[in-house]
Amino acid sequence: MLLCSPLGAGIQAAWAIPVVLCAGLVIALGQDFSQLPLQRQLLEDSKLQFQQLRRGSELGALIGFGLTGLIRPGWHQFLPAALLLLPLLPAALQRQSSSLQGLGLPKFNRAAAWQGLVFGALFGLLPLWIRSVAEGNCFNFGMVLMAYGIGRTLINAPMSRSSWALFSPIGGLLLLVGGQLLPEIVSTLLFIPIGALAAATDRQLVEHLQPKDPAQGWQILRRSGAVGGLVGVLIMGSLAQTIGLPLALVAQVALFLTAPLVLRCIR
Repeated sequence: MLLCSPLGAGIQAAWAIPVVLCAGLVIALGQDFSQLPLQRQLLEDSKLQFQQLRRGSELGALIGFGLTGLIRPGWHQFLPAALLLLPLLPAALQRQSSSLQGLGLPKFNRAAAWQGLVFGALFGLLPLWIRSVAEGNCFNFGMVLMAYGIGRTLINAPMSRSSWALFSPIGGLLLLVGGQLLPEIVSTLLFIPIGALAAATDRQLVEHLQPKDPAQGWQILRRSGAVGGLVGVLIMGSLAQTIGLPLALVAQVALFLTAPLVLRCIR
């Protein structure tokens, strides 16, 4: 809100960057602390199924991806994002039921952390690739995210008993994107099946973690995956800086191809 107000125009870039990073940290902490209690409250107070709740969350993320590409410059997105939080205020002010009190933090899970590392590395590499190699902008990045969100939200890719059947096609599709032999629109549309396959890998892991409590399983995936994602972003950013973006993309494809083997070892 501060950055979008007239006061934001007088903030120097040296101060604006720490403010944005701190705001991102506060938002991430708020999401993390509130998601599990809010999910369980919604599931208790209505006849909502957990898969419907997840589908609604993914649909909201899809709309956000569209706004990422359409609202320019990027910092103008902060004000709509802040306004979208207002409908959640009534739920936040309601008194929690006794079943929601005393919820402990989920334990760290190595499989969820590894999966987070693989996808975190991808989304650490993706904006660099679009900006530097594909010579795109915020609109192009937003459309890629939107295609990915369409795949996660609207396409129900079946879970496979073998992780190879989910991770390997993602690696193959990324090779097609990185080869730059296809038209730009086709490369963007390839992120629809990538998103569908990514959603299937999440559902498969949650089913393995907590088959009887998917809300808790998603929380484990989010928290442990966030730790792995941070490591993945740092590793992929360092690789891209050291060996260049084309070779970093090859390393990313190798991560997807070897991910099932690592998951089998650490589960």
